Amino acid sequence: SNFGTFLPTLSTNAGYNRRLTDGTQFFQGVPIGTSPADNYSLGANLNYTIFDGFARSANYNTAQIEEKIAVKGLERTKQEIAHQARIAFLNAVRNEQIIETYKNNLDLANERLSQVKILVEAGVSESTTILQQELEVVNTELSIEQAQTDAEVSKATLAVILNYEPNIKFQLLTQDIAK
Repeated sequence: SNFGTFLPTLSTNAGYNRRLTDGTQFFQGVPIGTSPADNYSLGANLNYTIFDGFARSANYNTAQIEEKIAVKGLERTKQEIAHQARIAFLNAVRNEQIIETYKNNLDLANERLSQVKILVEAGVSESTTILQQELEVVNTELSIEQAQTDAEVSKATLAVILNYEPNIKFQLLTQDIAK
């Protein structure tokens, strides 16, 4: 719109009148002629400001700079969104890997529980160690549940960043993550 101030302005108008009388004109009571019943008019006006103290140039330059700033701001916003998407993806992958780690820990805790039961039956260990090991198994199961909740939340966050419904189910593919 600032470039438009460098252009001239053109305005036009047109008109039409029709008289309903016969059109005879009188001067001091004497008929002097008739005028036509239809009257048309047409006009045009062209304006151009020659000098306005360089205000047009300043406004135009300001508008160009503001456009460049807006474009850079848009690029920065795109970069921020891409960065947030990467972070959300990595958090979701990490949370899924944490689940797998806790599942491995649960397998190990169950193996230790079996070993402790054998040791207690053999009389080598006290029966309280069974309770301690069962507590470790339960705590590991709880950690798995918490990690699964964290994984679902991180996936929902990723879905929202990617402009999907947060409850959409999807699988994270991680084979090319190192690239």
